[in-house]
Amino acid sequence: MSPNNKKRLDGIEERLNQIETLLGPRLPKPRSAFQQFREHLWDQVKRHKGTIIPLAAIFVGVLGWFVSGWFKYYLDHRYDFVNEMISTNLKAKGGVNDKLDQIQQTADSTKTTLQALQPYIHDTVQRQFENVAKLPTATLMQRIPALKDLVAVAKNQNVAIDPNIVTEVGKKLVDASSDNAEAWGAVLRWVDYKSFNNSFSASLPDTTSVAEFRDEYVINIPTGADHPTFSLKGLVPADSAAQTGYIGEDRNAGLTSGPEWIVIEGGAVGLDGISLRNVIFRNVYIQYFGAPLIMKNVYFIGCTFDMKVDPETRHLAIALLAPAPSTTFQSMAKAGAHS
Repeated sequence: MSPNNKKRLDGIEERLNQIETLLGPRLPKPRSAFQQFREHLWDQVKRHKGTIIPLAAIFVGVLGWFVSGWFKYYLDHRYDFVNEMISTNLKAKGGVNDKLDQIQQTADSTKTTLQALQPYIHDTVQRQFENVAKLPTATLMQRIPALKDLVAVAKNQNVAIDPNIVTEVGKKLVDASSDNAEAWGAVLRWVDYKSFNNSFSASLPDTTSVAEFRDEYVINIPTGADHPTFSLKGLVPADSAAQTGYIGEDRNAGLTSGPEWIVIEGGAVGLDGISLRNVIFRNVYIQYFGAPLIMKNVYFIGCTFDMKVDPETRHLAIALLAPAPSTTFQSMAKAGAHS
């Protein structure tokens, strides 16, 4: 197109625009193919309302079913990859299952090993106790830490030693404790071990609920300590019945009968100023600081002792270390009369 013709056409277009402006709204622009399709579709919908609307409803329903189904599938399987990952880690070589198996095998092996070693451990501990009993007191004092360890192993491994050996070594330690404070610590551990080896077995009727015996029997409870439990066993004449009370009291006075045994379990008990007869202490924390004390036929089983070094406590320690499982003792302090 020549420049003159282009200029002419541009002038015509400008003029037409001016005319359209003067006349009002411009003519609509040519419709796109999409616009034409949309208009045709809408025209068909208007012409066929009876058919199109049900089809549309079906389409929406199918679409809704598809979306809800897909969403349910998503909810049901959204953690599948996590489960797969966990399963893979569990089953993998060297994974969690393998490690658990190894731990179980180690535990089983350790248990088997300890069981196999048990006779050897018992023989070794017993032989060491026998060797210790032959040592002079001066040599024992040089080996106090080892003595404490020996008693701890014997207790931990449930090794019962000849009571005469325990008594022999214990007396040497008591004798040395007046000049050696460290020896007294060993004495207490030796007394604990002797208590650990004690036993008492009797099948007697329970008489704890007998009304006449209620609140008749008392014991010292250290401040802030847990209270032990009391139970009464058997039935005998009052003059030979079991007792716990303060020295000088007769807790069975006025009764025709009383319990054959008083069993005290758990908690803590103080022995200072107390009189005991036919009493069994089981797993009790025992305190004694040297005050008057009377005991007749008293058993300490699995008890732990807290006693300050003192002439009276050393006297009691020797009584507790005697070979017999029960203890009869009266402190050298003035105790007063008691039946």
